[in-house]
Amino acid sequence: MPKCDAGQHAAARCALHEALLKEVRLDDIFDDVALVAERRRDRLDPNRTARIILGNAAQVAPVHSVEEALADEQTRARAMVVDVPHPVFGDLREVGCRIKIDGVTPHYGAAAPLGADTATLLDEIGIVPAEIERLRALGVV
Repeated sequence: MPKCDAGQHAAARCALHEALLKEVRLDDIFDDVALVAERRRDRLDPNRTARIILGNAAQVAPVHSVEEALADEQTRARAMVVDVPHPVFGDLREVGCRIKIDGVTPHYGAAAPLGADTATLLDEIGIVPAEIERLRALGVV
């Protein structure tokens, strides 16, 4: 079994790594979680809970806040958070495409402003420009 390097949080990472290499039945995981909950009725730190359960060979990982998850090295490497330019609001941070295909780069862009395509769509279904103007004057479109 591969060994982990020493460093910050090395013990927890090694335990997690070793646990992920083992096959664990789902029932065993639920039993381990129930055991931890039974032993400690007060609120446990999620990372401490993970370490306790890891001692019983369950497959768990530390719990991150939303900010931590979005700033995670793997999240950035997989382009799971992208900056999208918007003509009114500037750059917006959005969730990237979760489906990754070699050679395919998703296009991210702002949606058209409300009503930007109305005249074109009404024209395509046969409504004449004079009628579109009348509908616009009435506030329908």
